[in-house]
Amino acid sequence: MKLPSAYERISVIDFFDVIDEAVEFKMEEECLVEALAAILVNFDADDMEGYVEMVNSLVGLGSYSYHPKKLDLDLENRKTAPTKPSIVKPPKLELKQLPAHLKYEFLGPDNTLPVIVSALLNEEQTNRLLNIFREYMHAIGWTIADIQGISSDICEHKIQLEEDNSKRVSPVQCVPKKRGITVVPNAKNELISTHTVTGWRVCMDYRKLNSATCKDHFPMSFIDQMLDRLAGRSYYCFLGGYSGYNQINIALEDQEKTTFTRPYGSFASSRMPFICNAPATFRSCMILIFSDMVEDFLEVFMDDFFVVGDSFDD
Repeated sequence: MKLPSAYERISVIDFFDVIDEAVEFKMEEECLVEALAAILVNFDADDMEGYVEMVNSLVGLGSYSYHPKKLDLDLENRKTAPTKPSIVKPPKLELKQLPAHLKYEFLGPDNTLPVIVSALLNEEQTNRLLNIFREYMHAIGWTIADIQGISSDICEHKIQLEEDNSKRVSPVQCVPKKRGITVVPNAKNELISTHTVTGWRVCMDYRKLNSATCKDHFPMSFIDQMLDRLAGRSYYCFLGGYSGYNQINIALEDQEKTTFTRPYGSFASSRMPFICNAPATFRSCMILIFSDMVEDFLEVFMDDFFVVGDSFDD
């Protein structure tokens, strides 16, 4: 956003009921040379939605009247070293209490790298299961540093718009992060259940991008059909896809369509966020990788996996 030169000479602006018409005209005359400045000068609080739309569309069109500060990002010599994979440096994780039919087991030394297994398994079955986990530890994620990603040669996400309006910038919203349910009194002193707010989550508002995106009609799993295939099996293994969608790259030519703004710049996603067609892209990728397993002993639902068998050996 360009700062009009007239504003650079003003440190404090007081409010007056009467403004001399000549001064007001001179100010507008100087500001109107900038399209964005004109919007700011003629701001109408009653038309907030239209104002925000015009500001977003005009941001970046003008040139700077001063040189913006550049962030000194020396990634090679930064003070905080990049996070190492968990199998190299096991993280300290907060373990939550589990129900009676589940228990923690650990793949690393000193009770590190936890996994959750059934408490109904005997010692031999537990050891056999842990040996398999240790053999494929590189495929298990405990922190974001463990995400290796899926090669673009196998799968990548494309964003096809219904019309040529790729030059868009999405805003960022801060929404409450809710977890768990508690009971609180309402205005009438009646006890009602509500979700507990544990913090705040920063989200990119991709609603306009989603509405303009051509829909991918790749067939998704129906939960009732999946449950029919899972019913009657004796053993189940549930695998949660850790940031599964973020494993898939966005096509390079489509990354700019995910641009979002922050006070210190604009950024775009190189990995697939949860946007329109993301579930379809993820499922098609999983079908491609596990084509000989799906609907036999493996089920994929959204970003979760279910491995089933009629016996422990299966």
